Amino acid sequence: MSRTESDRTTALKLLSQFQRRILPGALRRIASWKGIPRPLLRDWLDDVLQELAVDCVEHAMAIVSMPERERHARWMRHAERVIYRHRRHLAPQQLAADEPALPISAPQAELTVQIPPLVALNNGRANITASVRAAGIARRDLRGQLDVLAARLGWDVEQQSFWQARVVEALTGLAADLLQEQGAVRLLERRPAPDVDRRQARLHRLAGRFPVQPATQRVRRALRPWNRRRCSAGMTPRALLEQAVALQPESVPAWLWLFEACCSERDPGAALRALRAVRLVCGAPRAAVVLARARVLELRGKIDAAIRLLRRTANRWPRNTEIRQALAIATDA
Repeated sequence: MSRTESDRTTALKLLSQFQRRILPGALRRIASWKGIPRPLLRDWLDDVLQELAVDCVEHAMAIVSMPERERHARWMRHAERVIYRHRRHLAPQQLAADEPALPISAPQAELTVQIPPLVALNNGRANITASVRAAGIARRDLRGQLDVLAARLGWDVEQQSFWQARVVEALTGLAADLLQEQGAVRLLERRPAPDVDRRQARLHRLAGRFPVQPATQRVRRALRPWNRRRCSAGMTPRALLEQAVALQPESVPAWLWLFEACCSERDPGAALRALRAVRLVCGAPRAAVVLARARVLELRGKIDAAIRLLRRTANRWPRNTEIRQALAIATDA
């Protein structure tokens, strides 16, 4: 047996132990805390195990060499993502769209990271300036040690990227709901009624997810209005979406909604910049780009040119219902 095959066999054996000892309890806590019916969660168990098995096959050597706690934390995060994807596709009336949260067991092994004693503020947070003075080390060195400690406790680049993407989704959803409430957009397909309070509550919860690190500074700044309260007066949809695309420039929904927000403010220049950006993003829907081009023509008073664009596209893509619906609305107006 080759080294690769041996590592895969070992990784799958370790997964089997994790499946028996840790995964069932973690899934029961998910069902209890998030209100997920047990039968539904059992149906998702196969997808979770498949995801973990694929991870064992693709990254066998890394998994075998990991300490037990890091390996379990890695598999917890994979399971968390699978559950989150399933919950997103459920009807809103079945489950609330809360952020995924999978409890991680307390560390079983001692951490090897050594940090100096920290000076605490009255609110419990560490006073970095006083701590570096008391320890006689550079601020950058202390920050680096704290970052290593956070990674050992389960907060690494992968975890940060996952939660930052959830923040972008929440900002985009809130901006979309605000635009719908204002009557600034006309939707071609039915969507759930706007629920601004729920969106703001979600941002309030997400604000507590990010540790104080230089790497999380941008996302913490974006979440600052929701850090202590569940609402933020004066935040326009355009401002929310500009924060979203700054955090995740490859987010197609955020760019498309930013385009609509610029159109609602009668700013064709900014709308065109958003449209150019979304065309550079891989995977941008062609129909959405065409509709956006027609929207810019309409914004500039060139209604006939917009209708001609929609008609040409409808003839080219006769099965595209969105283009045909938009053409029907434009010609009836």
